[in-house]
Amino acid sequence: QRKNLAGVVKEKAEASKDSIRAVRRDSNKHGDEALKDRVLTEDDHKKLKDEIQELTKDHEKKIDDILKKKIDELMTV
Repeated sequence: QRKNLAGVVKEKAEASKDSIRAVRRDSNKHGDEALKDRVLTEDDHKKLKDEIQELTKDHEKKIDDILKKKIDELMTV
């Protein structure tokens, strides 16, 4: 039973990461359009993409940390 619950938690965590990646993809697309429309300079565009990637990594790490904690909690008898 606990392993099943751990599996469900992993699935939810992966779905959350997929959502974060979708936001990253959309944000990068908006940045690309802003560069194309000359709203952003190339330097600003590069900074924006780097910041988006950094935020993505930070949030994925938070999810991984929560996932590990929750699985440890579930597996503790």
